[in-house]
Amino acid sequence: MLKLIVVDDEAIIRDALSDMIDYRSLGYTLSGSARNGMEALDLIMDEDPDVVITDIRMPVLDGLSLIEQAEKKGARAQFILLSGYDDFEYARRAMKLGVRYYLLKPTDRSELEEALLAIRAEREKTAPVGAPEPEEPADDLVSRCKAYVHGHLDQESLSLKWIAEHHCFVSIGYLSKQFILHEGVRFSEYVGRLRMETAKAMFDNGETNIRTVAAAVGFGSNPQYFGQVFKKYIGCTPSDYLAGSSRGQ
Repeated sequence: MLKLIVVDDEAIIRDALSDMIDYRSLGYTLSGSARNGMEALDLIMDEDPDVVITDIRMPVLDGLSLIEQAEKKGARAQFILLSGYDDFEYARRAMKLGVRYYLLKPTDRSELEEALLAIRAEREKTAPVGAPEPEEPADDLVSRCKAYVHGHLDQESLSLKWIAEHHCFVSIGYLSKQFILHEGVRFSEYVGRLRMETAKAMFDNGETNIRTVAAAVGFGSNPQYFGQVFKKYIGCTPSDYLAGSSRGQ
């Protein structure tokens, strides 16, 4: 079964997209849903889905920015973009990002099913060979995964998929499951928290250049997104933190 996630900031639309199609009959399993691009990016890091159905206009991180960030992390998902705006500029930008499925709201069920079947046919032609069975204990694998993360926080492309396939030599599904069992949190939550705590420590130690800190924790090309993630984990923007508003100074 291929994995699929649904992304939309409106709960009624998320629910409709989740219920309008019998995904299993099309060869898919619904792995989760997200309210915005930031949540979706975390899901993509953890689940490595085959397909992401996403709205374009969303808070925090819009659909096109989500695609850009996901590609930097090596995501292999095909994106189906949904838009309530018949806007050529969006379509043009989407095509530049390699998106081939761009559907207008309200979503037509048959069009969505056709897109999913076409993607499934493509994936079946290029199905990868499964990862070998792990030969080392799960706790050692998780420790090796964490060590790699700590040593490569500045890499924007840091992802569980890459670590699983190229550093631990296991499937992402296996490593994701073991990571949650051993750490009690998803990989994306662990990395996000570590990056923001590292950023906060850099500010506490006297660094005042937000762009420098953003680059050091993996947001070199997008310091604005760094600010959004920092606020999610720390509770305020980097500028407010530097001003001392959240430190009681």
